[in-house]
Amino acid sequence: MIAISDALLYVSFAFVFGYLILSVISEQRKPEVAMNRSYLFIAIGAIVLLAAAPAIDIVQHLMTAFQMPIFEAAITVLGDYQVGQAWMFTLVLALMLIGLLKLGFEKEKGYRPFLPLLLAVGMVFSVSWASHGASLDAIGGFLGNGMHLLAAVSWIGVLLTVSFFVKEDANWDKFLQWFTPFAIVCVSVMIASGFVLMGYIVPEYMNSWMLPYGQLLLLKHLLFIPLVFYGFAHGFLLRKKIERKPQFSPKRSFQIESVIGLAIFVVTAVMSHQTPPHEVATTLQFELPSTVATALIGDFVPGSDLQFVVFHPALLAAVAAFGLFIWLGMILKTQRRLLLAPIVTLGIVAAGYTWVIGSTETTTATVDDTVYEDVQSAVEVTQDGRQVDVLVVEEYKDGYEAVVYVVDDELLVTELVEETEDGYQRLPNATLTVGGEPVKQADHTIRTFIVRDGFWDHEDYEYTYVTLGYVQEPAETSRVEIEYEQMGNFVDVENDAFINIAHSDEAWSENHPINFMADDGTVIGEYMRMEMETGAFCH
Repeated sequence: MIAISDALLYVSFAFVFGYLILSVISEQRKPEVAMNRSYLFIAIGAIVLLAAAPAIDIVQHLMTAFQMPIFEAAITVLGDYQVGQAWMFTLVLALMLIGLLKLGFEKEKGYRPFLPLLLAVGMVFSVSWASHGASLDAIGGFLGNGMHLLAAVSWIGVLLTVSFFVKEDANWDKFLQWFTPFAIVCVSVMIASGFVLMGYIVPEYMNSWMLPYGQLLLLKHLLFIPLVFYGFAHGFLLRKKIERKPQFSPKRSFQIESVIGLAIFVVTAVMSHQTPPHEVATTLQFELPSTVATALIGDFVPGSDLQFVVFHPALLAAVAAFGLFIWLGMILKTQRRLLLAPIVTLGIVAAGYTWVIGSTETTTATVDDTVYEDVQSAVEVTQDGRQVDVLVVEEYKDGYEAVVYVVDDELLVTELVEETEDGYQRLPNATLTVGGEPVKQADHTIRTFIVRDGFWDHEDYEYTYVTLGYVQEPAETSRVEIEYEQMGNFVDVENDAFINIAHSDEAWSENHPINFMADDGTVIGEYMRMEMETGAFCH
């Protein structure tokens, strides 16, 4: 449901930006637009309502888990949760924007038409403040997501407006003179910010194709390529035709380009609610691989990677895609048989997908078989010289040790290593990581991971629950009690850290209270964890 709200949110932003950007352009440099201003206010209201969807989801969770009154739950989310605070900023900016529009600022001359546009930009960044990228990196992820969304809704927004709300076909040549470089800037920003976001969210791009998230990301990129081609054709090929025939209208062609942009919005919305693959092989311990990827590529073995084979029979699909691009270019240049353009575009996407996935195969798995002298040496080898403080080492299953450690006072990590006669060996994709707020800056950091495959999994049970914690407050905490749905576990706290591993054949409720206990068994504090992690990395 939230994926649908996100798709509508992007479309609403596009309508608002299309109108506001065109409002700062002189009448001589754009076709006459006749969009009912009530649509604009509806779109702004929709942004406020749709941006509230994640906050409403948390409010409902608080009401269900704690029987919290709705007013108290709402105040808690708005005051304590970043998604609630971001929504408050969005609401305030939206009210200011509506006020300026009611005063007719966008219709005046000088600097005033830019003020509503500036407020809309602020709304984009306030929504991005609660994005997944911002949760991974407070500055880089926030700016990357904000710039990416801003560029997308600006470009597609102008296209939507001139495609469906033009009253009179005139000034198309003047419009393309400024819109073509504007679109080039937007595309450049989208590409640059997209690479930044991928660095945070999908560092293993090719390997991510084994997961639903990666498949959707690939589909998004395959749709983006013909979308850029449409922009090139309209900005350069079609522009010459309009200069020769000023009365010619490119609206139908722009409408097709706009629909492709909307399709990308939908794919992005669905993708944003899939598990992001920070480490693909580890994520596959928690989430089933894509059925399509498994059928076409094969099974993904821990320690292996995906590689692209250039000279492969699937290269014929690339040749077909190239031919379809030539055909599409001819259609857009001549503006004849435009009804074929969407079909040809789908053919390009299908041929591109066939080429990319058909030419992809798994490499031979590589395993680190080095025997390390101690646990410290085994776990710090992958940390690239960062400080590693081992806190807890606990036996788990025959020959396995669960190691809890902190990296640079920020990340809380647990990893399985195998004990041998001569020392310790690392296991592939056996690491669970808690990021986000630096662990040494929080009173306590506690997360529970649900595992159904891999080294953490127990062969006799369907589900494995790994609860990992670091407790600084209450300072007197020596034990914790974890109250799972069907059992309670007492765990000693060592060096402010603890780990507990439980198993079940049934899926437990995600609500599991944790009681902090002193040496004498007195409960000195409590913490309610309302969710469990289904990925190898969380925040």
